[in-house]
Amino acid sequence: MDKPAPVGKEYAGPSGIGRDSIWLTAEDLVEGRDVSAEIASVVLYPEVTFEAGRKKTNCIGIKFVGKERVLLLNATNRKTLNRAFGNITKLWKGQLITLYVADVQFGGETVKAVRIRAQKSRAATAGEALLAEDDEPAPTGTPVEQAS
Repeated sequence: MDKPAPVGKEYAGPSGIGRDSIWLTAEDLVEGRDVSAEIASVVLYPEVTFEAGRKKTNCIGIKFVGKERVLLLNATNRKTLNRAFGNITKLWKGQLITLYVADVQFGGETVKAVRIRAQKSRAATAGEALLAEDDEPAPTGTPVEQAS
């Protein structure tokens, strides 16, 4: 006699919940919807083995506050974080970022990937602050009053 299916509940979220993995992927996010996340820590993995046995050394992963899955950084996301917060990873902790799904080219195919957008940038250096002051628009006269 067959056993009955276990009791479950209706689910309407991202399909990634069904994967047995610690890694965050595009399947875990809703396409077209940005997700705000706070970086809890940066983890260095000396070696990671992917599907089909492919291995990569010195992978950097981002853990998020209140989230279980870890986002392994590809070059694009790493460079985005470097531009926003500097290249010293301890400075990334506590930073707010936005995660979103984008179409990217990988292995000759278009695939869905998690991308990062900074919610705030790093503090400007003294030189950058000085240059920004020169970028202020000059006043162009008085505003025209609206007719009543």
